[in-house]
Amino acid sequence: MLSELKGSTHRQAERGTDVPNRTNLNATPSALLKPTESVSARGRLQDSIPELGAHVKTVSRHLAQGWARGWEIIRIRDSRPQGAEAAPLKTSAKSLTSSDLSSADLLSKGLPNSLPNSLQSNDSYSPGASLRSPAPVERQNLKLQDGRRLSFRILGVSDAREWILFHHGYPGSSCQANLIHGLAREHGWGVLAIDRPGFSQSDFDTGRSLKTTAYDAIEVASKLGIARFHVVGVSGGAPYALATAAAAPQRTQSLSTVGGLAQLAAPDLEAKLSPFERFCVRRARSGGVTAHLLFGWMERGVRQDEEAVIKRWIDRLATADREEMEKPELREVLVRSLKEAIEPGIRGVIADLRLLASPWDFSLEHVHSPAWIWHGTEDNVVPYAHGVYLATGLRQAKLMTVEGAGHYSLCLTERQKIVEQILSFAGHGEVKLPLKSTELRELT
Repeated sequence: MLSELKGSTHRQAERGTDVPNRTNLNATPSALLKPTESVSARGRLQDSIPELGAHVKTVSRHLAQGWARGWEIIRIRDSRPQGAEAAPLKTSAKSLTSSDLSSADLLSKGLPNSLPNSLQSNDSYSPGASLRSPAPVERQNLKLQDGRRLSFRILGVSDAREWILFHHGYPGSSCQANLIHGLAREHGWGVLAIDRPGFSQSDFDTGRSLKTTAYDAIEVASKLGIARFHVVGVSGGAPYALATAAAAPQRTQSLSTVGGLAQLAAPDLEAKLSPFERFCVRRARSGGVTAHLLFGWMERGVRQDEEAVIKRWIDRLATADREEMEKPELREVLVRSLKEAIEPGIRGVIADLRLLASPWDFSLEHVHSPAWIWHGTEDNVVPYAHGVYLATGLRQAKLMTVEGAGHYSLCLTERQKIVEQILSFAGHGEVKLPLKSTELRELT
């Protein structure tokens, strides 16, 4: 055996191969390096230790905070709202009947043309300020027939004969409607903007759907005496706008979506979202602790370091969006909207995204109203393909392609055209033909 080992050693030496010995086998990795390499490697390692330690501490702190917040949210149960009008929370699964919601029934009751004084907007108006959003209108609350509280805003003109029913984006609040507040007042229109259940001051609604949420908005309009309306849905509010038009065809005069989200359950549409959006959608769809940890961490970030979160948000946007987000008007509205969205916590935010990521409980074929689908070609939040999907699936739809526009810039730069399109239809009642597939912009 010893002779064989010696022979093997000699053969390795002849091939020029280093013969391992006990000393080499026990040597440290740095000892096997050349002297200069060993010194530089040790120096880099020593220099990186403090930075690595700081990163580990930061990540550990965030994980601990997210974990604590996640379990805190999971332990939350529906509670009785405080105040004189407090009522147990209930689900809106039992929707209003068609007779409750029909425009003919409302008109036969002789509903007033103006809102009660307590619900009217009381901010001042100066002519020529239509493209400068006035100070944000404060929220108001109304109790629904099932006892839940829903918050909303009345913008524009309170005694209007024409109304826009506004569905905010995700995550957001009725504050977003402030972008068309001045335009609506200039033309003598009213805007009813609803906060979805679990957002802002609206009570959470366990087991809600797109249709039941649409019925909530319709019920508020009915209680305020608004018989007919033009429905507008921005971004994640588009599915709710479509559901409203499907649920109240006689009361919906027209429909407009702005950067609207289509059905994520449809083939390929989820795949066209950015990696971050896809990650959030899948976490929300799966639910459980992971979703609460993720959104709990995001909520804590907004509450503790708002500017850092907004900066990371803006950095992911298209160039057109980043430029528009530098303007105080859009930035202030979106920041306030985000804060109001998570005001009651993240439960409503998670439930809403899970709902948007699930198959819809209505079909686009149920929407009979003339529709305008506004979408920017450079939208990297809700890609242009979503606008194409909606325009081709609706009975009477026109795809309003805005070249070079992003997601948020579309709302700011095209708002006057969007409102004027609704005004033009309301004044003349001309229904545009559906957009033919050959007219659609080719997708890349």
